[in-house]
Amino acid sequence: MNVSALIKRLIRDHRSLIRIFLWAAVVSFFYVYTLLRIPVLFGNAIDLLVSEDYDRFSGILIKAGLLSVLSGIFHYLSSVLSGRFSIGISKDLRQMSFRHLQHLPLSYLDVHPVGKTLDTITADIEIVSTGMQMTVSQLVIGIATIIGSSISILMLNPTATIVILLLTPFSLLLTRFLSKSTHKFFVKQSEARRAESSYVEEILSIEKIVKGFQQEKNSITRFNELDDTYRASSENATFFSSLTNPSTRLLNNVIYSLIAFLGALICMKSGEVFTIGQFSALLTFANQFGKPFNDVSSVITELQNTFSSLNNIYTFLDEEEEAETADSIQPPLNAEGKVEISDLYFSYSPDTKLIQDFNLEVQKGQHVAIVGPTGCGKTTLINLLMRFYDSYKGTIKIDGVNSKSLRRGDLRSNFGMVLQDTWIKTATVKENLSFANPDASLEDIIAISKITKADEFIRRLPQGYGTVIGEEGTALSDGQRQLLCITRLFLTMPPIIILDEATSSVDTKTERDIFDSLERLLKGRTSFIVAHRLSTIESADVILVMKAGRIIEKGNHKSLIEKKGFYYDLYQSQYTLAQEPLSN
Repeated sequence: MNVSALIKRLIRDHRSLIRIFLWAAVVSFFYVYTLLRIPVLFGNAIDLLVSEDYDRFSGILIKAGLLSVLSGIFHYLSSVLSGRFSIGISKDLRQMSFRHLQHLPLSYLDVHPVGKTLDTITADIEIVSTGMQMTVSQLVIGIATIIGSSISILMLNPTATIVILLLTPFSLLLTRFLSKSTHKFFVKQSEARRAESSYVEEILSIEKIVKGFQQEKNSITRFNELDDTYRASSENATFFSSLTNPSTRLLNNVIYSLIAFLGALICMKSGEVFTIGQFSALLTFANQFGKPFNDVSSVITELQNTFSSLNNIYTFLDEEEEAETADSIQPPLNAEGKVEISDLYFSYSPDTKLIQDFNLEVQKGQHVAIVGPTGCGKTTLINLLMRFYDSYKGTIKIDGVNSKSLRRGDLRSNFGMVLQDTWIKTATVKENLSFANPDASLEDIIAISKITKADEFIRRLPQGYGTVIGEEGTALSDGQRQLLCITRLFLTMPPIIILDEATSSVDTKTERDIFDSLERLLKGRTSFIVAHRLSTIESADVILVMKAGRIIEKGNHKSLIEKKGFYYDLYQSQYTLAQEPLSN
């Protein structure tokens, strides 16, 4: 997206803030006007001193003092308004980005590193905020000062104005050339920063694995490679951007020197036509004319970085959201729990087939266990039930209603799910457990916690249910975190339960205890249980044995064992050493 398109979109998306920007611009012009009037008054004061006219001298000084105060007030208001504008922009972008993140399909997160997305929502928005503030506080004031001082010089000395008109375009062209040249380096710098942030986030999430496999040295090497790329791109961006200021400063010094020379010649030839006070004012205006070019060139250079970050943000915001696919949306469904899957086909990639010709009918209250080798489609089936992915052929019906005809939120309100990967926020145990059901009372929480066996370790915590646990439950073991997640699920009591390796982090005895307790909670509710430990699903009403995305065996534990097929081999592989061989 080019710069003009970015500016148009910025104006369109933040119309309510443009009024603040305009007020800031108006106040900035008043600031510049008062600032430029002061040299005129001081020039008049000098002429009065030269002519020994002291009667009006004090009055001019008072006016100059009042203008200085007004100038300070206008500058303060300009800073406040520019701050409100930039903060408002960053607030809007953060809210838009986070809201958009909540509506993106999971497939986006599967293919985009979390670190890059995080960098967009944090670092890029902060860069844009800084750039927007500089636009008002330096760019607008700088341009106003250039225009105002040019007019003032014209009124004092048209000859000096000709010098400005001849040399100023060179400064503008130089600034334009350097800013265009630096843009590509800021783009590379932004890309390198995002890649480094993504890698740091990745390593932080798997630090145990890195240490376990003694890959610290390789991780450091890889980070250093990314950091060298970031450093090189930053050096290039900094070097070329730093050329702008001294180059424009050189031209401005030339302009200042020529104006001073011309003014001195005029004073020497005709002191009455061009007074010493006017000459002093001319020098001040010449100096004020040159200074903003340095500020403006610096801002324009910084804006290249701003537009690069703004492009990253809009690229993220333009990612297609998870849209409702139904032609007519059905009203919310209070499901009883019947699930029908017909002629289901799905794959993450067109080149790799996964779920094929999948058919299943589950009655209300049935407990369905799903087993099979890694990559056979167990978790994928769960994702399709929850509509985390929609690009499939076939139908999935809940109580006879096509799930695609329901809004995702209405569909998912009938499901409760516990995954292998646990999530615990930084809050008290009670707040974590009531996350999905904020209205749950402490009594209800304790009652469910006793059933899931979580109450035993919770009461051993320093403040019990009021104990604050760290980010991602770092103060708890993996098994304790999973117990909290299971307890949190059953506080919502949905009609359909999904347990995807939900007890993989607890020991075998605790797992058996949990499943014994779950029989009471699952009673009357349809459940889908994905498990590797086959001992936990022996009581399931239906066991689906999957391989390469298909159901290759189906039945209860007893019938599948008697069949002596794939399930029998899986079962034997887990329990040959633990128990006597099964009889026919």
